[in-house]
Amino acid sequence: MTTPFQINPIGSDLPPASRTLADPVWRRLLGEVAGQLSPDRFGGIKSVLGVSGGADSVAMLRLVFDRWNSEPPLDPEHLVVAHYNHQLRGDASDGDQDFTRELAKSLGLMFFTENADAKPEASGYGSENGSAVGGEESFRVLRYRFLQRTAETIGARCVLVAHTADDNIETMLHHLFRGTGHAGLAGIAPHRPLGEDVMLVRPLLGLRRDELRVGLSEIGQVWREDASNADNRYQRNWLRGDLLPMIRDRYPNVDEAILRTIESQSRYRLKLDSDAAAWCESHVVYDEGWITITHASVDMATFSAVVRLLWDRMHWPRQSISESHLRRLHGAVTRSAIERFTLPGDVQCEASAQYVRLNRGRC
Repeated sequence: MTTPFQINPIGSDLPPASRTLADPVWRRLLGEVAGQLSPDRFGGIKSVLGVSGGADSVAMLRLVFDRWNSEPPLDPEHLVVAHYNHQLRGDASDGDQDFTRELAKSLGLMFFTENADAKPEASGYGSENGSAVGGEESFRVLRYRFLQRTAETIGARCVLVAHTADDNIETMLHHLFRGTGHAGLAGIAPHRPLGEDVMLVRPLLGLRRDELRVGLSEIGQVWREDASNADNRYQRNWLRGDLLPMIRDRYPNVDEAILRTIESQSRYRLKLDSDAAAWCESHVVYDEGWITITHASVDMATFSAVVRLLWDRMHWPRQSISESHLRRLHGAVTRSAIERFTLPGDVQCEASAQYVRLNRGRC
């Protein structure tokens, strides 16, 4: 059963600035995210915060809210809380939804929510306007589609989500074991496009889960614990609960070593992403769900970044794409053979003498 983890009430009688002076960990966390949430970057634009009710996303919400109320202050009406209810855990899922709604209300923020297979519900606070489809990847796709729709509905330019350094470590290992190459070793990108005009931003990637919980305890902020996080049938939970503790027992500094590898690979990925974007400008056309690629030469490293860019643009699941899939698609793009085949996620590839066309579910 999911319950609030802390017994302290939400909020505090102290204003944010005074409260953080008495809370050293929270003050340090605020300082570490200040650069990620600078007025130059976020002032004057609306941002959607994806909040599940768990400790990480609640910490992100409170850090962003306190940052918005610090000097120089930003307009709190530009913050919107969004919660997607997958309806996987019955009353517990509904409890997460109700908790997040009340937290948004206590902060005077607009709140949007949507249930799986249901119509969206929206309610405004402090403003004048005031079932699983299968697999972890499917849950993620549904959640991000909801966040993107919410951003587009209210005219927001940014969606903030609460991935931490621990998530980055687990993601890198997951990619390593799947053989996804250098792109996977770069871990989670700090930001990426989410549709045409929305940017997905991860301001907590430099922070650890444990310190976020300590900071929340300092300011008396409750959160929800999801019992399914202990279910090791999910790959990420197995990595977190079984594998990493065994590795740390033998290699006490393994977290720092993995994070250094991620940083190094991230710099390499930035260069590849730039090259991939330039290549796509010259060779890719998007048209009503289709991707058309003219035949051209491209090295395999750049092409892997091209595929990542295309799949993210189309919201196609790319987690199951292996090295052999990449090589087959690379061959179709770089030679003028006529063939048809299917890639993971039911992405259909039709190669002709002039071009390669991609579409999900039909050719």
